[in-house]
Amino acid sequence: MKYFIITILNLIMTKLIYSKLPISNSEESDNLFFIFSNFRHGARTPNKYKNGSNETDYINVTWDDSAGELTKLGIIQQFLIGIKNRKKYNNFLSKKFNPYEILIYSTNLNRTKSSGFSQLIGLYYNNYNLNITDAKNFTPIHFDFEKIDYKNLITYPIPYFIFKEVKRGNILRYEKTFDYDRDINCKKVIPIRNKNKKLDTNYIDFYNDFKLYMQDFLEKNFNFDFSKDKFEQLHRFCDAFISQVTHNKTHELLIKFRNVTETYLRCIEYEKLKLFNIEQGGQSNFTGEMTMSSIMLKIIDYMEYRINNNNRTEIIKNYPKFVLYSTHDTNLASMGRYILSTFNYTISYPYYASNEIFELRKYNNEFYVEFYYDDILGFNISFNEFKSKVLKVSWNDRSIIDYCDSYSKIDFIIIGISFGIVIVYLVIFTFVLLIFKYDNKGEFLYMNNNDSNSIVPKE
Repeated sequence: MKYFIITILNLIMTKLIYSKLPISNSEESDNLFFIFSNFRHGARTPNKYKNGSNETDYINVTWDDSAGELTKLGIIQQFLIGIKNRKKYNNFLSKKFNPYEILIYSTNLNRTKSSGFSQLIGLYYNNYNLNITDAKNFTPIHFDFEKIDYKNLITYPIPYFIFKEVKRGNILRYEKTFDYDRDINCKKVIPIRNKNKKLDTNYIDFYNDFKLYMQDFLEKNFNFDFSKDKFEQLHRFCDAFISQVTHNKTHELLIKFRNVTETYLRCIEYEKLKLFNIEQGGQSNFTGEMTMSSIMLKIIDYMEYRINNNNRTEIIKNYPKFVLYSTHDTNLASMGRYILSTFNYTISYPYYASNEIFELRKYNNEFYVEFYYDDILGFNISFNEFKSKVLKVSWNDRSIIDYCDSYSKIDFIIIGISFGIVIVYLVIFTFVLLIFKYDNKGEFLYMNNNDSNSIVPKE
């Protein structure tokens, strides 16, 4: 009840504050030609609950929603980002939503879909008489995207998702490139991750330190079992703990046992190590380069069209002015690895609602690309240099498919073992045939008829 009241008060105060703020018409967007935004979904419930539970996480805190779902706080975060973008890009974007001007992609999960929807409501709140309450009402945690009225999509700000019944242009498809860092689409990342877990000293040292810091306490009070998969157990704790702290729901035993801020920062550090040192290629930027190449090459395509036509205002099918990707921390980390490899710039841990933005701008008749991470300028580079660096690092689609679909050393080992097993079975079967004869009646005749135990066919 306390959390509900706080949420309502936040909604009211946010409405009062933002309804009185005028839309800026600054010159900040006058030289803008294209925007790309890759953002993480807003705050969510823990990704997993206890076995057999639909509402209790691994640290015994109860939630109102299912595991891994966007919360009201997450909705507000994305709504405010939409408002911020409207103020920054007001001169660049139309007052009304146009699906050919803005294209928003999403992974196929509720929390990313709802995050994209909430951000677009904020982007158009002043022109559709939408407000923070609408974000709460129109984007419930279990929003039924199957029942969207697609006939009216062209006049309503909502991201496109993967639905067969939608037959128009600019439709969001599920991006396979999102998951090239997952073993389901590219099995060659499995040995890389396993190697990173064994060899990354920062990752190993962190666990050893955490073991002294809190492991016995977690096993005693919350039934964690670090003897099974210590890194997975640590991730389950940190994922739940970060969600608890974000929503002011920290378990009282944890508050009493350790300083909450210190534990929170430790968990952030662990999740950062897990993302960048294990899942995204460890000491190399290989996974990030492969995963984000397709997206970066598409960004080049969008930018070149605007440059070649010297066009910043016209709305053209298949060449939107603003492209958004509603994704996850893993995807922002992949982009972070790509950026580190290509532009030698390091991003920090991608918190809930973090965003990576590329802007194409024109200064003194020359085009530049500016990169922002959580609204902080990371680098500014000429478009020609930007393109050159991207082309040098990026994989084309054919190369990615060839790499991920080709056999690895592990595959050859498995094939060799399987082939060896088949040979053994054939040898055994042949040996059995040499011992036994098979008569016309379908009965076996033992070859040594002098043996008292021999099997002789009946006449």
